[in-house]
Amino acid sequence: MGVKKQKRKLRNFLLIPEFQLKYALYFILFSFFSASVFYFTFYIWSLHFVETILKTEVASPEISHVIDLFLKRLTEVNWLFIAYVLLSIIFSSITAIVVTHRVAGPMIAIKRVVAEFKNGNVNVRFSFRQRGDLKNIEDDLNDLLDLARKGANLNEK
Repeated sequence: MGVKKQKRKLRNFLLIPEFQLKYALYFILFSFFSASVFYFTFYIWSLHFVETILKTEVASPEISHVIDLFLKRLTEVNWLFIAYVLLSIIFSSITAIVVTHRVAGPMIAIKRVVAEFKNGNVNVRFSFRQRGDLKNIEDDLNDLLDLARKGANLNEK
């Protein structure tokens, strides 16, 4: 019988909520701003297109019909834009929380080791996840602890 995999909950991903939600907001604002710039550029181009047709063509029933259809399609594009923004907000939030989760875990580990070291546990060591983003500086941080430990020993003598 296999080991049952524990389901993750949102609170398990929000290790440092104020940090992670701040960056989620940045992701959301960036995607909303990008989508808005694209949409308004398209919208202004569309209105300019309609104005150009109205100025150059004699107002005929066919042209009026085409413009009416175009404006109806533009209304549909508005709804597509709203749907895109909502999906973008959802995906940006998820991406931001996952990305910041990979940083928040090591931040907590660093704070814990520093607090233990300050409380007198000089044998504490840094240990990050094997695939973690800060694994490459683990040895350097442990060397720093060794130097601090040596300095503490010299002061005691």
